[in-house]
Amino acid sequence: HGAQHGNEQAGAMLVAYVAEHLLANYATDPAVRSLVDNVEWYLLPIMNPDGYAVYERYNWHGFDLNRNWGTPGSGPHPFSEPETAALRDFFLTHPNVRLHLDVHGYDPWFGWPWAHTSETCPDYCAFHAAGDAVRTLIAAAGGAPYAIGAIAEITYPVTGSSVDYSYGDLHQWAYALELASPAIPDIYDHYVSSLLFLASWIGDCNGNGIPDLEEIAGGGVPDANDNGIPDACDIATGHFVDVPSGLAIRLALHESRPNPFNPRTTIAFDLPQDMAVDLSIYDVRGACVCTL
Repeated sequence: HGAQHGNEQAGAMLVAYVAEHLLANYATDPAVRSLVDNVEWYLLPIMNPDGYAVYERYNWHGFDLNRNWGTPGSGPHPFSEPETAALRDFFLTHPNVRLHLDVHGYDPWFGWPWAHTSETCPDYCAFHAAGDAVRTLIAAAGGAPYAIGAIAEITYPVTGSSVDYSYGDLHQWAYALELASPAIPDIYDHYVSSLLFLASWIGDCNGNGIPDLEEIAGGGVPDANDNGIPDACDIATGHFVDVPSGLAIRLALHESRPNPFNPRTTIAFDLPQDMAVDLSIYDVRGACVCTL
């Protein structure tokens, strides 16, 4: 969604532009057609219509909506405002939503949780990997050089933000994209490839052939970089595929999902070759609980 801050109107136009791009290219671009056919899109150009109408950051009640999600920040209580409450209710009735992108218009930043604290979120590495791909795509399209990172580290601490609620409470991948220099007439062309990438990144957890970064850049359709190794997204959704022989290049133990858990969790690991494995589980005091 765009225009959570009503005076950052470039976000509204970018969301509308993406909708137009998908519709206009569906019949002729196999990559776009695959993304439309395999990924469900919810596109909301203007989240804050009152602020948008009068070109103000705040809504009709005078509150900053991006301080009203889940924790106290702006407003008498969390979700006190009709705009944030409506999106909260939408998310709660659409548990299939897996990525939430909040589009702003300020400086060239692309951020993820946490916004309210300098502590590192559990999925920081996965967030960073996708963020680095977005930064590369924006630069390749002629856009500004982007700073990426947790919002608290690249901007300033924010309490009650959309990304912290969506990630912390709903377990969605959540990003905030700030559009740089929105006055440039063709600025939106700088972001199309990165938004298509995010859709493919979130939709290709089970190796279903949706184009990834390399395919979009090259104009192809096959899942060229599907190496069969479960990533963080696969682990989170429980989708696993067999690892073709020789593709895992190192021994790696991944974070258990979910964590914390009760009573079950999944522990994934990569092996560089076929071998027997003993997996020992320890408690917080360092005592061995069991060996699998």
